[in-house]
Amino acid sequence: MVKQSTYWNYLEAIARGATIILDGAMGSQLIKHGCPSPLPLWSASANLDAPETVKKTHQSYLAAGAQILTTNTFRTTARTFIKLNCGRSRARRLALTSLKKAVWAARTASAESYLVAGSIAPLEDCYCPELFPGIETARPEFAELGQDLYSAGVDLLLFETMGSLFEVRAALLATDHLELPRWVSFLIKNGRQLWNGDTLVDALELVKSHAVDLVLINCSSITHTSESLSVIKVHWSRPWGVYPNLGTGKPAIDGDITAIIPKAEIETMIIDFIDSGAAVIGTCCGSGPEHTRLISKLIAASGDVHE
Repeated sequence: MVKQSTYWNYLEAIARGATIILDGAMGSQLIKHGCPSPLPLWSASANLDAPETVKKTHQSYLAAGAQILTTNTFRTTARTFIKLNCGRSRARRLALTSLKKAVWAARTASAESYLVAGSIAPLEDCYCPELFPGIETARPEFAELGQDLYSAGVDLLLFETMGSLFEVRAALLATDHLELPRWVSFLIKNGRQLWNGDTLVDALELVKSHAVDLVLINCSSITHTSESLSVIKVHWSRPWGVYPNLGTGKPAIDGDITAIIPKAEIETMIIDFIDSGAAVIGTCCGSGPEHTRLISKLIAASGDVHE
């Protein structure tokens, strides 16, 4: 991992008004480059079958201006591999191998110069928060994921696409002991509610009781993301960020986005995020390096700090 001082330098830059650029979609890019991403593993299979493609995807985002890479670990869990009719022991080995290869790809691409965020997703499906297995089951699984990412050398933990208060609580309780910075990103169904109907205000209050440096909204429509800013700015005093879903229509569970919203609309919303004070801006499903490049260009044009 990079020196911890690098992370604090990022936070200091944010405090001075910098906007940090997060990378974009991994699954969408892997599909674009011919990597099969069948459910339930989805993008996790590429870590095992095409790790160089994962690394090159990270490199393409860095070349476009990204300053933080997100590991391709959205589905690298024993729970997911068990669905392939693997026994627990084999599923654990495969999941850990996939996770380590994912961190290797991001770390190698970063050349120790950029932060690597270890992605931890909902244990089942982010669009089906009702499948959450319960806090007693979830805590040890999240603890295992957190420890694996810590041991593999990530710079921070990024809990992303979290659509339920119960899942967020389990994830945070399971990793409170780790000496790693943590960010939490929510999946919302409108500007006021998480995907399962819990309020965004309650979610922010929950996160305040844990050591979390930054909250984000991700994989939500760009319009709902924009609508959530009024809630975040009133109920959250720490840095915040966004990385919206760029697909049109209903979310694609398999990440295969065939149509994205018009560039002009994306550009307008990104400018709004910059003007509203977003500390971190990236993109989610349906995006590519071209959108990272657009974010970089718009930050520069705004006169904002881009360090």
